[in-house]
Amino acid sequence: MTLEVKQIEKSYDNAPLLRGVSFTVDSGETVCLLGRSGSGKSTLLRIIAGLENAEGGQVLWDGRDMSDVPVHQRGFGLMFQDYALFPHRSVEQNVAFGLRMQNLDDREIKKRTGEMLDLVHLTGFANRKVTDLSGGEQQRIALARALAPHPKLLMLDEPLGALDRTLKQTLLDDLRQIVRTACIPVVYVTHDQEEAFSIADRLIMLNSGKIEQVGSPEQVYRHPVSLWVAEFLGLGNIILAEKNGGKSDTISTQFGEIPFAVGSGVSTERELHLLLLPEVPGMRISLEKNPEENEGSYMLITGQVTETIFLEGKYRLSIKTNGPSLRFVSQTQFNTGENIRIEYPIGEIQCLN
Repeated sequence: MTLEVKQIEKSYDNAPLLRGVSFTVDSGETVCLLGRSGSGKSTLLRIIAGLENAEGGQVLWDGRDMSDVPVHQRGFGLMFQDYALFPHRSVEQNVAFGLRMQNLDDREIKKRTGEMLDLVHLTGFANRKVTDLSGGEQQRIALARALAPHPKLLMLDEPLGALDRTLKQTLLDDLRQIVRTACIPVVYVTHDQEEAFSIADRLIMLNSGKIEQVGSPEQVYRHPVSLWVAEFLGLGNIILAEKNGGKSDTISTQFGEIPFAVGSGVSTERELHLLLLPEVPGMRISLEKNPEENEGSYMLITGQVTETIFLEGKYRLSIKTNGPSLRFVSQTQFNTGENIRIEYPIGEIQCLN
């Protein structure tokens, strides 16, 4: 079972919204469309579902063009951000809605509904009113309803957007297990990178209707392909640099000169944006003692600690330098006001141009 999206084009008010978007989703894979509001994520989902028409391109299911297949015959499950539950129906009746559309007998419907309530950990809720449920419980019922008819593809549009952080993380853990159990392709839409990183097998970064980068969460985090991706993910520590002219094989930065060949290659442009991830192998952080001493394979950054935050066994340090303010992650605690030195491996510096 494979979804294939090929060269989708869509515009609103004569302005392009989706521009040549192409990707595939395989059976058992969760692909997350990640981007800012207005980047075309939800519109793309509606085109896949058949709720909107594309102006160009195709949606294929196992090689078949779905353009002539009505929404109710595609066999796709769609869960909206507002859940769209029926307030006048019980939990059981909401979950059973799609099953009744399939004309199943009452015994089969009751059996399948019970299985879905077990799956989302709401056994015993069948006769409750959905209006009496919490936001998290309503989210689970909407998911159970989407999964009940055995969809070939599950699509989730900002499903956790209205929930608080603690509940969101709990439901993300459950949702990850539920979609793995269902073993169907999943397209998950969100603007929340933390949410996307928690659930996705593969990320598709959408920027103004175009795909900016595709890769696993780790690939996208460790090797963003552009300044936009790095800034959107909040990776920080982006510094300006400039190639030295003539025969010099160095780049000038606010922290001195470094060799021309940084980790991810260098653009042909003279002005560059360099990315220093907050935590990389080989980075050394210590109290400033001999600021002039430095090995050639490191960029030396000195500064003063302005903030220390404890995060799950590590410390996030905010550093005031003679250039931009930077953030790094340290295994060792440093106090506010202390002067420290960061020796950053040059091979880990990435060029974003």
